[in-house]
Amino acid sequence: LQVVSGVLTIHDFIGAVHYFGINISETLPITVTRSWHVQLSILWISTCWIGGSYFMMCMVSPGQSRLQLKLINLQYYLLLLLVAGSIAGILIGPTGLLGKNWYWFGHQGWEYVEPGKIWQFLLAVIFILWAITLYRGIKPVLKLKQPWALPNWLVYVTVGIILLLISGFVATPKTNFVIADFWRWMVVHMWAEAFFEVFTTVLIGYFMVVMGLVSKEAATRVIYLATLLFLGSGLLGISHNFYWNAKPVF
Repeated sequence: LQVVSGVLTIHDFIGAVHYFGINISETLPITVTRSWHVQLSILWISTCWIGGSYFMMCMVSPGQSRLQLKLINLQYYLLLLLVAGSIAGILIGPTGLLGKNWYWFGHQGWEYVEPGKIWQFLLAVIFILWAITLYRGIKPVLKLKQPWALPNWLVYVTVGIILLLISGFVATPKTNFVIADFWRWMVVHMWAEAFFEVFTTVLIGYFMVVMGLVSKEAATRVIYLATLLFLGSGLLGISHNFYWNAKPVF
């Protein structure tokens, strides 16, 4: 669905929307297909990293309690609800069928922050459960008092992901556009493009250490460098959008 929606979006951009006498853009307008394409990729990547972190967690600390399995299963079902609900809301919201509830369950109208506020809250709950599960899972390693060990970075970055996700809750239908757009770009550049990349570096770095491809010290140095580069470039990414907020529109 993610790939197909991307193909339909590109075809809509170039005006190729008629197939066998049917105008597909009337049934699936670009507002819906583009939102599906973006959100499904974000949710897919998020799910992969959550699963990968649990794989690493079990390698670091093999003796996990039964409560951990219940927490992981709960997150799995919540993710299914999140994907189904947000995808349906993005489709139904622009039609007006949700009435005044479009903001909560439908399509917010903000690029990259399309799902309704209820689905945003649900994503935040999933991430909080993720952080709790990770903390519980690698707690024995945290007790070793090695604050910058590779497993500890997973907890740090996960908490950072949660904190930056909060910026997506600032915009409301009554928020000044410049303020709302600034915080929207904070989600794009700092949440998706900064902390997710740091998390990726931590996860891949640990796997490379386990496979014996690099030393633990080398992986840690790369994580330090990646943190500086990604967060620094994220700040630059936000700053260049000041131009778009202030430019005149005719």
